[in-house]
Amino acid sequence: MKRIFFVYGLLSMFLTAPVWAAGDAAAGKLKTASCAGCHGQDGAGLPNLGPQLDGSDWVTGSEDRLVKILIHGLTDPIMINGKSFTPLAFMPGLGVNPAIKDRDIADISTFIRANWTNRAAQVTEATVTRIRKETSNRSAGQMYSQKDFPVKK
Repeated sequence: MKRIFFVYGLLSMFLTAPVWAAGDAAAGKLKTASCAGCHGQDGAGLPNLGPQLDGSDWVTGSEDRLVKILIHGLTDPIMINGKSFTPLAFMPGLGVNPAIKDRDIADISTFIRANWTNRAAQVTEATVTRIRKETSNRSAGQMYSQKDFPVKK
């Protein structure tokens, strides 16, 4: 079952690459079209597929954490706003797609941090470039998990 969702995620990522690579200035919304397949158009998430983006501390909290996840992906159960979420599949990182540039990841990050009820600061291309360099020692497919981002008490 996980493989089906993984294949779906990869296909949606690569099939929409031409739109993502277009570099449109108002592209945040367009670039997140594939994200809606698991996270929903309204950012509320879909049961067992993708957690909520709207009102999520993973989105509105640390921009470094969000960018790391977008670049490298996320696997295993996570705690969102104090509640456990266990997806049936993992989220592939966008960094494996050479058509996805740092500007695209900044646009996606900024869009989800400022859309729906979220009101978090913009993520710059410079931030994404810095984080990509800092995490360049991670191998392709080496995703993050909850243990990489300990819950602060």
